Amino acid sequence: MDIFECSICLDEFKNPVVISCGHTFCKGCLLKLKKFQCPTCRHSFQSVETLPSNFVVLQWMEENKNKSEKKKIVIKCENCEEERQAVVWCENCSPGTYYCQLCDSSVHSGKATGSHVRMSINQKNQKKPQFSKCDKHLEESKFYCLNCKIFMCIVCFVDDHPQHKTISIYKYADNVKKNLKNTLSNIVESIDILQTKEKKYEALNKSLENEKVKLTKKLKETEEDLRQNKTEKEKDLKLRKNIETSHIVLKNSINEMGVMELMNKDSIELMINRIKKIDEEYCPIEVKLQAKKQSNYSYSHIIDVMDTSDSDEMEYKRKIMNHSWMYRKT
Repeated sequence: MDIFECSICLDEFKNPVVISCGHTFCKGCLLKLKKFQCPTCRHSFQSVETLPSNFVVLQWMEENKNKSEKKKIVIKCENCEEERQAVVWCENCSPGTYYCQLCDSSVHSGKATGSHVRMSINQKNQKKPQFSKCDKHLEESKFYCLNCKIFMCIVCFVDDHPQHKTISIYKYADNVKKNLKNTLSNIVESIDILQTKEKKYEALNKSLENEKVKLTKKLKETEEDLRQNKTEKEKDLKLRKNIETSHIVLKNSINEMGVMELMNKDSIELMINRIKKIDEEYCPIEVKLQAKKQSNYSYSHIIDVMDTSDSDEMEYKRKIMNHSWMYRKT
């Protein structure tokens, strides 16, 4: 069978795919099968869609097509000196001879040659190959002489090669097939090397996937930290602006307090309560803890100053302004 012919549709391959057993078929032909089995050896496969394209056969088909287009051989008559174009081939002559129309009519006009098997050139090209015939005895050459390295018929074997080492053409074909398979050793070795590499890639991919999961988790945590940091920053920025504004207002209010207000206990308590409210509402906990640790200066102490002999107005202002140290700009 032609290597470019599908054994199902008996036509030239169309979109050839190869099964793991090595047999190739048209993809469309396999899709028509009821079972996912090789039609030749019954080897099972999962699905037609998973079968790889036989790019090797496609490449051979393309090369063969290009050769046929470039090299259209004109077969010439083997009988006449004019070497006219042959139109028929005779199986019984010499054996197998091409004739032009004129020579064919001349050679096969008698009774002896009129029964010869003849066919057109196209029929000859489509004919399945047969054993070649011995030129001397017109017998099929079914033996191979290992000493002379030639094919021969049974008569040649008996008469001319009795002492030579001879094998049948079937044994010869098996040996050639075996030697051809041995030439695939580099390809087989390449497959083993690539399979080893694939295992390394799989192990590396697994390791990288695990690392990716860790990095993805870390990235999410970092993004969350950035989001929280941004939120805290915006919150602190807003708080700082509020404290700065409060500090300016309180400081200006204290500066504008007159002697009579500073001598009035209610006025002092009102200002202290305002400071205390701002303190409790805006001041960070770190500032409150530091102020408590460094000094026991309290709001009540300012009130106690009213009972001392110090009646200087600036002294009162100084004491109140010193208490608001936490609102000053750094």
